[in-house]
Parts: sequence; structure tokens; C-alpha cells
Amino acid sequence: MIRSRNADFVRALRAGAFAGLAGAILLDGYRLFLAYISAGALPEDHYRYVASALLGSAAYALPGAAYLGVLIHVALAVSWACGFAWIALHSSDVATKPIVSGAFFGVVVYVVTRLMTFAAGIAQPDTPRAAFVELVAHTVFFGVPVALIVTARLRSA
Repeated sequence: MIRSRNADFVRALRAGAFAGLAGAILLDGYRLFLAYISAGALPEDHYRYVASALLGSAAYALPGAAYLGVLIHVALAVSWACGFAWIALHSSDVATKPIVSGAFFGVVVYVVTRLMTFAAGIAQPDTPRAAFVELVAHTVFFGVPVALIVTARLRSA
């Protein structure tokens, strides 16, 4: 039993690490593209915001804070994807319906992320447009790709 759990953990970690990295790139690619074309925002602005969850307002003045923001974002995305992979290993419904389960997963990630930003004291007010953009980002550009990659990697392992 212990050996099986360890093997499942390794499988989830392998599938989730790659999927999380890919999901983080797709999610932020979409976000950063929209932020740039709509407001001229730079990637550094977004990642300083992410880093401000740990550093507070100092993140906007510290030279390397944006790099910390990238690290935080990737670590969170990989963690989420590994969690999804673990669930997919233990639920045939999740593993056999990656688009549906990935979209639901993306909604969960969006809601929990919003709660985390409120808890960290960095939440920015959501307009209906911003909420829609973030919901699309988390479902279409994170949840579904993560689910598709995880299920493909689990099948091939």
C-alpha cells in the first residue's frame, strides 16, 4: 500500500510539473497580452503584483521583486497541476473527461486564487470585464491545458 502511494505521488509529480509549467506560461501569456494591448502594462507590473502577496508594497520598489513573482506564480501553478494529477490518478471521471474536469478545475483555481489575494490583502477590485478575463484565463488557458497534458502524460506512463 505504501509503495503504491509513493508510486502515485511520483506519477502525479511528473505529470503535474510539466503541465503546471505549461499552464503557467499559457495563463500569463494570455493575461500579459491583454494587459499590454488594453493598457500598455508591462510583464514586470504583473509579477511585482504577485510578489506583493509576500513582500507587501515593498515589491513595487525592490529591484528583483518581479523575479520572485515569476517564481511564486510558477510554483503555485505546478502545485495546482500536481494536485490535479493526483486527483486524476484516483478518479476515472476526471481522467476520462479532461475538458470538463479541466474547466471545472480552472474555476476552482480562479475562486481560490481570488480568496488568496483577499487574504493577502492585495486583491484588486474586479470589474465584470476583469472577472470574465480572469475566469477565461483560469479555465481556457490553465485548467483545460493542464487537464489535457496531465491525462496524456498519465496514459503514456
